[in-house]
Amino acid sequence: MAETCIVASLATPLSSEERELHPLRRYCEWLEVRADILGDLGTARLRDVFPGKLLYSLPSIDAGGCFAGSDSDRRSRLCGAARRYDLVTLEERDFHPDVLSRIAPEQRVISWSGDPPLATDLTKYFERLSAVPAMLYKLEIRNGRASDGVALMSFLKTLKRADVVAFLAGETGFWTRLVASHLGAPVIFASVEPAWTAGGAPSVEQLVADYGLPGKTEFADIFGIVGYPVSHSLSPRIHNAAYSALGHRGLFVAFQEESFSDFWDALIGSDQLDSLGCSIKGLTVASPHKEVALTHASTASPMSKRVGASNVFVRNGEGWRAETTDPEGLVFAREKFGLSVRGRAAAVVGCGGAGRAMAVALEQAGASVTLVNRGTTRGHMASEMLGLPCVPLSSFNPSGFSIVVNATPVGRNDGRIPFDIGALGRDAAVIDLVYGREPTPLVSRARKAGLIVVDGSDVLEAQVLRQFHMMTGKRMPVQLLREQLGRRREPASPASRRRNVMDSFKYVKAEDSLDQSAIKPPATELDFSSLVGEWVNTNPVSEGVARVVLTLNGHRLLVRMLGGTGSPEDDWGTVEADSVFASGIASRQASAFSAKYRFDSKEAHLLTNLSLGLLIVAICKTARDAGRPVSFSREFYRRVAAA
Repeated sequence: MAETCIVASLATPLSSEERELHPLRRYCEWLEVRADILGDLGTARLRDVFPGKLLYSLPSIDAGGCFAGSDSDRRSRLCGAARRYDLVTLEERDFHPDVLSRIAPEQRVISWSGDPPLATDLTKYFERLSAVPAMLYKLEIRNGRASDGVALMSFLKTLKRADVVAFLAGETGFWTRLVASHLGAPVIFASVEPAWTAGGAPSVEQLVADYGLPGKTEFADIFGIVGYPVSHSLSPRIHNAAYSALGHRGLFVAFQEESFSDFWDALIGSDQLDSLGCSIKGLTVASPHKEVALTHASTASPMSKRVGASNVFVRNGEGWRAETTDPEGLVFAREKFGLSVRGRAAAVVGCGGAGRAMAVALEQAGASVTLVNRGTTRGHMASEMLGLPCVPLSSFNPSGFSIVVNATPVGRNDGRIPFDIGALGRDAAVIDLVYGREPTPLVSRARKAGLIVVDGSDVLEAQVLRQFHMMTGKRMPVQLLREQLGRRREPASPASRRRNVMDSFKYVKAEDSLDQSAIKPPATELDFSSLVGEWVNTNPVSEGVARVVLTLNGHRLLVRMLGGTGSPEDDWGTVEADSVFASGIASRQASAFSAKYRFDSKEAHLLTNLSLGLLIVAICKTARDAGRPVSFSREFYRRVAAA
């Protein structure tokens, strides 16, 4: 299968330094200029910055664009662009002799965009388009549903052509872009903008960081998160990085769907994806579908049945099993802090699926649980379902509780706190299910008060690890997960420090305890097979070292560090490792090394080790004149080629 090329679509004015285009040079082979929005840009300025092919596009209003001029004006602009651009997009209305005579077939990208057609109509459309020779044909369905996406992918497969790309526009149809690549589509269109555009295109950054493009889009199993909205979920980035590190042929996709039932009928119930050579094997279910999803499961865990909600679907020989990992925040708190639950009074604020699951988990662990909810209808429903008391949030007094869980979205974006922290005792524990890039106000104030705190990132980490194992049967590397999340640990609260000082002695790894009977005379020669080869950064948008190449010269390990652009200045050169370390006292297997690079004004000190199949590289740069630290980084690499 040929590699999929990313086409970056430019629809906003460039800055004076064209800094928006600089990262594209590494990942994109084409740059599409939306002339209907930007006008007819000169190519000299673009070619100075972008070395790939330039594609001129002038989409009409009927095709979802902004061009509303006359046919003569349109033909003049298209023909003029053909003299300056490498490629020109044509619509069916442009099949005029003057245009076709001036724009060669190898320059043409023929495009159709419209509302969902019948399958027979789609065939007719393509027959008319393909009658005109071109280097690429682009089919885009606007305002489509999941079922339209399945039909379009089936049509693409029947064509068996390497010069056609087809997809559903918008966030709902994002998965079709990836499946189309899997079926052989040579390109995938994306936006230069860092977020989803109004026209419904993902960003280049998202394709690179979350899905490992450009490259071959080959997979056997599809996993995903389904909800509304979920297009900006971190789950694809985390899971796909883990698949890559573990060599698992899977793809994790964000399915943004307003109706879970429509999604289920089109992509699961019909089994049509199986005919495309891929099938969905596991799902995480997000709001607002946790309750309705349960009605589609073949079997369900006792916890999911009791709380009437599910956030994980796993495919097995009997169909689909519904599970819930929402109580993982409590499991984390008990394991990390030794949190005692039995006999304590606990309050759960928020009676959605996650809140109900936490309430049941607390009750099963021996706590006396009270539900708290702002709305009386949902609160009464949860109280009846679980057999637990419920009080309105407006009259909730946390002073009588030693464990309080926030299962509401309060604090994610509004800076509010759902209840009074000052009313809690010093031995209280706060579990916040809200996850954000920064600690919520609730978490910050609870830590300042010296309470035991489990924040949303802790809960997310625990849930992702369990969900990944449930869906794949494999263990996700914890360090890789934290790297993808960009976790920054907050200083431990006084309460957690008190509990962790002695507890830390319980978690010494068994292999760190020396077995005197296992000591043998040191081996005269190390086995470097686990190290030598080419290693690539698991973070494709890293601005640091992109590749590490390890080779042998006799019994000496040679290290070469390379940046991502391939330019000479990005090649650090080759140095010999200062020291190489075995994986244990009695082992011959090399598993770590140190090395040093000397530059004009700086030195780079490398310390690396293998863990769970990944090469972890820590780099400390110091100023040569004073030896003072300049920067520190730690990144993860997977081996793509062994020596």
